[in-house]
Amino acid sequence: MSPNLTSRSTMRRGPTVRGRRPTIGRVGIRRRSSASDQEILTKSDSDTATEEVELHEVEEPPIYKHGEETFGDIITHPRQEYQAHKLRKTEYNEHRASWALEHGLDKDDAKLLHHDNQAFVTVIHFRNLRAEQNFAIDYETAKEFERKLKLTQQEKIMFNGVHDTESLTSFLHNAHRDYAIKVHHGHGGDQHHKQHQTLELSPNIFVEFKPKFQDHSAPQSSHSTRRPFFLFPEPDLSADIGDEKAASWLELFYDLFYIASLSEFTHTHVIKDWASLGVYASWFVIMWWAWTASSLYTTRFDTDDVMHHIWKLIEMCAVIGMAGTSDHFLNSPGFVYGYMALKGVLVIEYGIVFSVALMAKSKSRVPLLCYVVANVISIILWGVSLLFINNNSHFALWYVGLFVELIVNLIVRDNKRLSWAASHLAERFGLLTLIVLGENLMGFVKLVAEAGTTVHVVIPNFMAVVIIFGFFFNYFEDFSKEVMLHNRNNQLWVYLHFPLHLCQVAFGIALINM
Repeated sequence: MSPNLTSRSTMRRGPTVRGRRPTIGRVGIRRRSSASDQEILTKSDSDTATEEVELHEVEEPPIYKHGEETFGDIITHPRQEYQAHKLRKTEYNEHRASWALEHGLDKDDAKLLHHDNQAFVTVIHFRNLRAEQNFAIDYETAKEFERKLKLTQQEKIMFNGVHDTESLTSFLHNAHRDYAIKVHHGHGGDQHHKQHQTLELSPNIFVEFKPKFQDHSAPQSSHSTRRPFFLFPEPDLSADIGDEKAASWLELFYDLFYIASLSEFTHTHVIKDWASLGVYASWFVIMWWAWTASSLYTTRFDTDDVMHHIWKLIEMCAVIGMAGTSDHFLNSPGFVYGYMALKGVLVIEYGIVFSVALMAKSKSRVPLLCYVVANVISIILWGVSLLFINNNSHFALWYVGLFVELIVNLIVRDNKRLSWAASHLAERFGLLTLIVLGENLMGFVKLVAEAGTTVHVVIPNFMAVVIIFGFFFNYFEDFSKEVMLHNRNNQLWVYLHFPLHLCQVAFGIALINM
C-alpha cells in the first residue's frame, strides 16, 4: 500500500560519497504496538538533523472474489458460469483501475500492491542482538530492496528514511510486506541461508530474501500450481548426492498397505515351532523385498506427477491382492500374479528412466538397462512357477528371481549416477522400523487390556515395554538420514534390516503367545 507522507522538517541532502545515496537526515518512522509487545530493538542516537515521517493507513486495494458456484453447477451450466466469471473479471479490472486512479497510481503499481504478488519474505538476521544496530544502505543495496519488494514510488521515498533495524521493521510493517526477525547469538547463522539471496547491512545484520512461493510464470512453478500429469525423471543423480529430501505423504500411505498385510499374516500364522517360523520367514522375505525394491525406485526417481500416483495405485492393488491370498500363499496363483504386477510396474518405471537416459546420452543407461532386465527376468521366473504351483519346486524360481534383482543392486552399487546417497531411503527404512515397532505395540496393548492387573501380570508387561523401548533406542539413538552418504557399506546397512524387522515381528508374536 502507498501511505501518505507528511514532512515536518526540511530535508538535508548531501552529495553522493563513495557510492552511497544522498543522506536525508535521521528519519523516525513511528509504529504503534500493544503494551504486551516485547521491544527487542534499540533506538539509535544521532546528532544529525531529523525528519519524521508518519505513515497513514489507506484503503486496501481491490481483491478479486470468486463466485459461489459448485462443481456441479459448472458441469450442468458451463456456459452460464463462464459468462458469470467473465463479468466478475471485468468488474474487478474496472474497480482496480478506479482505485489506482483515485490513489494516484497506474494499474501496474496497483497490481504490485496486491498481497498475492509479494514473492519474498524479508528475514532480518541478527548475528548478535546486543551489537550495533545502525547501518547505512548504499545505492546498489537500495535498488535491490526496490526490486525484490516491488516498491512503488511513494514507498521508495519512505525507504530513504531507513537507517537502523527499528526503522526497517517499521517500514516493512507499514508497507504491508511480510517479514521476520531471527537472532543467531553468534556468527553461525550465515551458512544456512546460502540458497537464498542475502544483503549485508552491517557486520551484525544481514537481510535474507526468502521466496514465499515460486513464480507462476516460470517453468518451475508446476509444484505451486496444479500437479503435472507427467514429468521426465532425472537419469543422472550424481548432482543430487547429499541433498536433503523427505518422504512424501504418498510414500507413507503406501507403507501402510504393507504393514496391514503384515498384521493380517501375523494374526493368521502363529509361530509355534521352527517349521512355522520357516513359513513365516519365507513369506516375510518376499514382502520385505517387494517393499524395498519399490522404495529403491521411488526414493530416487519419483517426480510426484500424476503418472507416478497411478503407478503407486496399481502397486497398492497388487499388495492387497497378495495380502488376500496370504493364508495359502505357498500355492496361490493370486500371490504370484500380485508379485508379477509389482515387478511389471518397476519395468515400466525403470524403462521410462532408461529411455530418458538414452535420449540424454547419459552414462547411467547401462545400469538402468540392468534394472529393467532384472525385473523382466523376475517376472518370467515367477510366471513359469505357475506351472509348478502345486509342488514345492516353484519356490526355487521365486527366490532365484529375488536373487537376480539383488545382484543388480550389488553390481551398480558404486555407480554415482544411481547412488543411493541421492535418495531418502534411510528415512524410509527408519519410518518402516518405527511402524513395525508400532505393530508390535498394538498387539501388546491388546494383550495388556485382556490380561488383567494382577502383580504377576503387570510386572512382565512393564518388562516387555522395556524390551520394546530397547529396540527403539538401539536403532534410533545414533540414527542419521545421512547414513547413505557417509557409509561405504550402505547397502549392507539396508539388507541387515531384514533380520532386524523379522526379529522384531517374531518378538511381538512370541510376546503375545507367552
